[in-house]
Amino acid sequence: MSGRERGSALEDVGAQAREAWERQLRRQISRRRFGALAAAYFAGAIGIDALLAACGGSPAKVSGAGAGRSRAGGIQVVNFFTTENDPNTIAAANQAINDFEAKYPNVHVAMIIISGDERDERARTGLAVGQDLGVFEIDRAYSIQFVQAGYLEPLDDLIKSVGADQFLVGTRQVIRGHDYVFPYGLGPFCLWYRTDLIPSPPKTVGDLITVAREHTGGGKYGFTAALGAYGAVENTFPQFLWSQGTDYFDRSGNVIFGNDRARAAIENVVTLLKYSPPGNTNWSAFQFITNYLDQIVPMAPWAGRLGLNAYEQSPKLVPVTSVEQGPWGPVNAGLTRVSTVAIDRKTAYPDLCKEWIKFYLTGKYGVAYANSVPGQLIPSVANVREAALQPANAAGLPLADYVQAHKDWLTVLSNQAGHGTDPGGPMGACANGSLELYNGPAAPWALEVFGSNAVHMQMLQKIVLQGYSVKDGQAWATDQLKSIVNAYKAAHPDWKKYFE
Repeated sequence: MSGRERGSALEDVGAQAREAWERQLRRQISRRRFGALAAAYFAGAIGIDALLAACGGSPAKVSGAGAGRSRAGGIQVVNFFTTENDPNTIAAANQAINDFEAKYPNVHVAMIIISGDERDERARTGLAVGQDLGVFEIDRAYSIQFVQAGYLEPLDDLIKSVGADQFLVGTRQVIRGHDYVFPYGLGPFCLWYRTDLIPSPPKTVGDLITVAREHTGGGKYGFTAALGAYGAVENTFPQFLWSQGTDYFDRSGNVIFGNDRARAAIENVVTLLKYSPPGNTNWSAFQFITNYLDQIVPMAPWAGRLGLNAYEQSPKLVPVTSVEQGPWGPVNAGLTRVSTVAIDRKTAYPDLCKEWIKFYLTGKYGVAYANSVPGQLIPSVANVREAALQPANAAGLPLADYVQAHKDWLTVLSNQAGHGTDPGGPMGACANGSLELYNGPAAPWALEVFGSNAVHMQMLQKIVLQGYSVKDGQAWATDQLKSIVNAYKAAHPDWKKYFE
């Protein structure tokens, strides 16, 4: 049943049923919030989905043309779309929402939980049809297209109020002189390993391959690398490329993937795939964690969630687990997933949206948010990142004991966060032999290169499954990249290379 149908059904119920419904809501939220939200609902200012979401019910989708409008009782609704559905993260968000609404009594933040699989399509569709998305997560690779379409609210004043120099370089995206996204969570990929099986962690990519080979056999495998699907391959290949001191493109948009350093990266990944569990042509990204927790592999590249999952699900592994900077190549240039939020340019309350982002993702609420999944949601903002590492600041949070016990893990991850980028990061950051981050956008053709049928994934499959040589696979991928770039430039003759 749609939100509108449910709303109609509620309006048609008798006095007795409505009274029972009101009693249920009163048990879940304060009297003040109930009165304000119920008035807004019955006046049509918000849909029943948003009302149920506010009352702690099922995650919902905002419905109705009134979403994002101020009507009954002056309630101003800020829609907040997020995929961060860990129970501790939801609890942190709800606490921040309650306190934000106490600070702004006429404001309601409607948190709408959506799946990661539908996030990007949901954002594109909502923006195209005119739905008020308020605050929503965005893949950084979409930023340029969304800015060109006029979808995103500039965030210059928000970034300035937090402190532009507080953000790790390379996490902001300055496009046409303006910031359009707020980086809220960093997930640096490091090497998790079993200290009982590998007393001394590998320090070079050659060591990594040797250790992986030595621990392969008897139904066990030495490493976790993926041949598909595309999300899992993105967690496998790019860090090896960047750690060779090269990239897909240079800063001017020229394809440089055909060089010898890129070939070394391809060879390293193809070799490591020999020592990875079978069935890896269609993995979800989380299979990396599962392989480690199931003790199929003694080494796995991943961000902070692997350690936390071991703590929660496999406590016997915790004493023999450690994490170090990944030895993916001679250059310290790894993979750091950067999660960002943006603001819908047509939202009814852009200033309130900015206030909500700052309230939730900085200060004490930013620390609580980061420590809802420690090591996986590392703040880009320096003072929040530093505060999140202090066990005293985690006091009273569900995972305070974890932060206290494993500050060493979290420190390694936090220190590594600034030594990586992701496919949505600044174009050509590793093109000149080392990681040179800057606050610019991804290649404007990034969606075609790194999308669901990513070029590097097809390349690896041609080499491993179809018998291409590494040289031929690299040549094929280089031609594909050049074709994509040339097609984009032909369709956009006014495109100019980016420099901050």
